[in-house]
Amino acid sequence: MKRYLKFLIFGFLIVFSTLTPKYTNAIPRYTHNNTYPHIISINKDVCGINIAFRMNVELYNNGSFRQINSYQGGFVGLTNIPMLSKIKNTSHSVWADKFPTDKLYYTFQGTLYIRSYDKETNEKLEKEGFTLINTTKNISHYQKDIMFNGIYELYPENE
Repeated sequence: MKRYLKFLIFGFLIVFSTLTPKYTNAIPRYTHNNTYPHIISINKDVCGINIAFRMNVELYNNGSFRQINSYQGGFVGLTNIPMLSKIKNTSHSVWADKFPTDKLYYTFQGTLYIRSYDKETNEKLEKEGFTLINTTKNISHYQKDIMFNGIYELYPENE
């Protein structure tokens, strides 16, 4: 009976694996004429919390030559959450002098909210410019408006 059961399970797994699609790469390598979707990541640290800005672009790549053909949207979020935190009211803007380009200008902002349970963390947050919103049951709620801007270059001059 055990042998029959093992055979049935093994057979089921073989049939199931042939019906299940295999995803080897979530982002296609080259879609047309060496052009493909690409994500540019800008990460900023605020009091130990990593704020990430992701820019979705269409990238052209041929040998060592690269260019950004278009900007296709973005997202501002948190990548690591060491304290109970969230980011709200986010917005972003990305532009270039013209497309295609090798340089993007960007700005992103939002309001960072953090909950704190101890006095040491409260002092650290206040030192970093966070504002105390309220305190309930020994939980302090802080917020801080953040804004970052910069330039992303495919060929940075200082490297």
